[in-house]
Amino acid sequence: MLQIPATGGPADPPPPAPRVHVVQRGENAFRIALRYGTTVEAIAAHNGIRNPNLIYAGQVLIIP
Repeated sequence: MLQIPATGGPADPPPPAPRVHVVQRGENAFRIALRYGTTVEAIAAHNGIRNPNLIYAGQVLIIP
């Protein structure tokens, strides 16, 4: 007989999937940050961007 021990509570929910944003022509890091409720600094740090003023159309950003 297989016995499964009780955990004492519900399992932790899985972490949220990362959001992906593809930069469109005319967008800037500030507007993207506003759209997702984060900061330019957080997006830059999460994507290894040294100068967030130099993003380009077609660039794929992971939104923290």
